[in-house]
Amino acid sequence: LTLDTGSQSNRTSMNNSRELAVKDDGERIHDQLPTVEEIHAGTKRDLNRTRSCRNHICRRKIFYIFLVILIIVCLSLSIALIVSRTEDPKDAREKLVQKFLDTVSSSDDLSKDGSPQQFASRWISRHDLLELTVPERKDDNNYRAFITRYAAAVLYFSLGGSEWNDNCHFLSDKGICEWNKQNELVMLGIVCDDNNEPKDITMPSNNMIGTIPTEIGLLTSLEILVFKTNKVSGTLPSEMVNLQ
Repeated sequence: LTLDTGSQSNRTSMNNSRELAVKDDGERIHDQLPTVEEIHAGTKRDLNRTRSCRNHICRRKIFYIFLVILIIVCLSLSIALIVSRTEDPKDAREKLVQKFLDTVSSSDDLSKDGSPQQFASRWISRHDLLELTVPERKDDNNYRAFITRYAAAVLYFSLGGSEWNDNCHFLSDKGICEWNKQNELVMLGIVCDDNNEPKDITMPSNNMIGTIPTEIGLLTSLEILVFKTNKVSGTLPSEMVNLQ
């Protein structure tokens, strides 16, 4: 029997070489794998990066929210400024009328809902087609014209003018001295003197219901007041002592 020791030796050498190669590969693979410390460090970096990204996104959101709020506030202020500059002329006139009438009528009467004074104030502010200039002082040229028109309007609302048989042009766009109507015997409504001041109010049998208001005292030139055959009740206002 002949042994081939050379071949046996070669196989052994090859096996040893393979084992060394596998060992080297294992060491290389082991060297390429991250260590526990590296894994922890990488995880921490990822977490920091994620947090940084989230913080950045949060800051951007906060910025955009603040920007939207700022835009809304600016728009609101702009709209309010435009509205204040474009105030309804009727509202502006009503404020002037209210301020002036506070000097001739009771503030309580003017503010009381449904009062003749409130109705008259609103009418002369918003619905009077003549639109007399609102006076500021008693020495204004239009003071008497405005006062007598207002007083006549209060009388209309106080005595149920909407239910009168004949309104004699009350609350029309005519001057107060034309708030009348001629019948067969007398002039019904308001008759003025040469100074355009009411001196006679005659309206018998006209379905007038209510009380005579204190503003009748503003008609300082009034001499004749005829309301017979109507349902006018209450006492005569003390302001009538100012009448002629």
